[in-house]
Amino acid sequence: MLFLANRAPSESNLENKIRIFRDGNDALIMFEDATLACIDKSLVNKLLNMNVKLYALSADLEARGIKDEKCEEVQLIDYGIAIELIMERYEKNISI
Repeated sequence: MLFLANRAPSESNLENKIRIFRDGNDALIMFEDATLACIDKSLVNKLLNMNVKLYALSADLEARGIKDEKCEEVQLIDYGIAIELIMERYEKNISI
């Protein structure tokens, strides 16, 4: 399952929602302010330990002044790859 997040981690309570990731086949795309989660190493490590694939839109990171190297564990993607993930690779998508 593919989860889509666009709100800042503090707004969305992303830390408290990690229990929704269950089967090791889940992924999370971070858009807009959700990309701020990339620099929260504790949250990133929790998700990685649950085998969640992490993606972030590089344009949104850049717009927020976050350098790519601060997000080493997260796969940076462009809009084309985001559309491919949403439309073709994952059967179900949920906004969180």
